Amino acid sequence: MSLPQRVFALLLLLCGAPLAGPEEGFLRPAQLERGMRGVGLTVFQGTTIDTFGAEILGVLRDYRGPGQDLILARLFGGPLAQTGVISGMSGSPVYVTGKLIGAVAYAFLPLPKEPICGITPIHDMLATLERNLDAPAKAGSLRLELEAQALAQVSAALGGEPSSSLTLRPLGTPVWVSGATPLATRALSRAFRRAGLELVATPGGQALPDLRPQLAPGAALGVQLISGDLSATSIGTLTYLDGERVLAFGHPMMLAGATDMPMTGAYIHQVFASQSLSYKMGDATRPVGAIRQDRLPAIAGVLGPVPRMLPVSVRLRREGEENHFHFGVLPQRDLAPNLTQAVLLQTLEAAEKLEGDATVEVRGRLHLSQGRVLEREQIYSGPQAIWDAAEALTLPLQVLGQTPFSDLAPDSLSFELELREHLAAAQVLGLRVEQPTPRSGQLLKVAVTLQPYQQPLVQQVVILPLPANLAPGPLVLRVGGGAASRQWEDQRRPELLQPRDAAQLLALLGRRERDDELVLELYRPEPGLSLEGRELPNPPPSARAVMEQEHSAGRVGSVAGQVLLRRQVLTAFVLEGEQALEINVRRP
Repeated sequence: MSLPQRVFALLLLLCGAPLAGPEEGFLRPAQLERGMRGVGLTVFQGTTIDTFGAEILGVLRDYRGPGQDLILARLFGGPLAQTGVISGMSGSPVYVTGKLIGAVAYAFLPLPKEPICGITPIHDMLATLERNLDAPAKAGSLRLELEAQALAQVSAALGGEPSSSLTLRPLGTPVWVSGATPLATRALSRAFRRAGLELVATPGGQALPDLRPQLAPGAALGVQLISGDLSATSIGTLTYLDGERVLAFGHPMMLAGATDMPMTGAYIHQVFASQSLSYKMGDATRPVGAIRQDRLPAIAGVLGPVPRMLPVSVRLRREGEENHFHFGVLPQRDLAPNLTQAVLLQTLEAAEKLEGDATVEVRGRLHLSQGRVLEREQIYSGPQAIWDAAEALTLPLQVLGQTPFSDLAPDSLSFELELREHLAAAQVLGLRVEQPTPRSGQLLKVAVTLQPYQQPLVQQVVILPLPANLAPGPLVLRVGGGAASRQWEDQRRPELLQPRDAAQLLALLGRRERDDELVLELYRPEPGLSLEGRELPNPPPSARAVMEQEHSAGRVGSVAGQVLLRRQVLTAFVLEGEQALEINVRRP
C-alpha cells in the first residue's frame, strides 16, 4: 500500500467507518447530515494523490435542476487554507464514512475566506457512466447553445449574475497550453471561450507523453485538444474507476453530449494561489483512453484505444530556411477550425515574426473522405497578413463542418507557408485602352496603372485578343485583383454561393484566383439564365419564358450579364481595388 493510500485509510478510520466494498460504496445526499466529516483525494503536485478533509455543511435541494441536488462542504488540509477551492480539482472524490458521496465541482466566486465548495452527488454522475460509451459514428458538434442554457439555468437558480454577492458556480475546466505564441493564444482563447473553457497559458514546457499516469480516484486526468508540436489539454480529476470505465470532473467539459476525445493522465507542476480563483498548472502525460460522454453531471469514458486526432502538417519556408511541424487537433467540427488556425499561427510566429508588415504565400490541401482533395492557394500582404492567412486557410473547415452534404469529413490537412518580412501590396489606380472602339478579332492593348506601397507607379500592359465572333456593341472592360474578380462573379451569379451538391461546394471553396493576379474581363451586362447551376447565356425569348414560368423552385436562376473574355496575369503585388471603362466593339 502506497503512502497516500495508507493516509487515506487512516483518515477513513478516524472518521469512524471501515473501508466499504464496491456494492455498498456510495452515500446519497439524504443520508448526509451537517457536521459529518470525510476525506477527499486530489493531486497538488506531480502525480502523487494527496488527501484533504471535508466537512458537510448541508444539501442544496434541486440546485442544479429538478431532482439534482448539490452538497455543500467546507474543505481543509493541504494548501487549501491559502488557496481556497482550486480550479483543476473538479472531479476530486469525497468520501464520508468510507463511502463515496460525489465530486468537488462548484466553488463560490469571488472566493470567500473559507474553501467552501459544491459537491456533485455520485448517483447523478453514475447516470453519465451508464450511457453508451462506444465510439460515435461521427464526431458531433459541440452543443454550445445548450451549454449556455445550462449555465444560465444555474445562474438563474442563484438569482442571476452576481454583483458583490457570492455565487456558487461550476469550477470550470482549465485548458493548459504550453509555450503558445501570442496570436495562437488569442485564437485559442476565442475558441475556448465559446466552448465554455478557460485558457491558461504557460511560457514554456510540453506534454509528457512518456510519463505513465497513476490511474485511481483522485488522479489528475486530462482531455487533449491539441497534440504534437503544440499541446492543449483540459485538466481535472478522476472521480471513479469501474474496471475500464472512468468518471470525472463532476460538471460538463463542453456539454458536447456523445463525443470521442483523447483521455490522458496529467502531471501537476504547481498550485497557484489567486484571490479570484486558484488553479493547478499541469501538462498532459501518456494517452490512456477515450472520453465518450460529456454531460451536465460529469464526463465519462473508457480506458484503452485512443481516438484519432485530425493530422495537421505544416512546412514553413523563410529566408532560405525550411522547417516542418506536425500537430493533431480534436476533429470536433465547432472547434477544429479554431484549433487549426492556432497551430498555423503558432508555426508562423515560431519564425519570430509577430504582427507587422509581412507577405505570406500559402498552399493548403484538405484530404477528405472518399479520396477527395480540396486545394487552396493564396497570398496575403500587410500588417495583418499572418492572421488573414491562418483565418482563410481554415475557413473551408468551418464551411465543411456546417454543410448538409455527406462524405466531406476531413481526414488530414497539409499546408505550405512561405513568409517574407516585407510588404508587396499595390492599388489598381488606373485603366486605359489605346482604341476605345476596337473591331472584333483585333488585338486590344490595355494599360493598367498600379500604385505599389511606398514605391513608384508601375505600368502593366496586357494585350487582349478580341474574339472574331464577338458581337458588336457596348462592353465593359474591368480590371482588378483576385478578390475583385471573385466579388464580380458573386454579384453576377449569386446562386453559386448556394451550392446544390458536394461537387459545387468544393468548386466554390477551391476557386483559383490569387490576389497577386491581375484579372481582366470583358463583360456584357445582358441578363441571362442558369438551369440547375449551368449557365445559359442569351437564351431565346421563348425559352426564357418557358423556364421562368416553370412550376418548380431551385432549378432556374438569373445571371446578371455574360463574361466574354477573362485573362489573368501574375504580378509582383497583392492587388487591391478595381477599375472599369466602357468600350464599343465594331464589326470587323
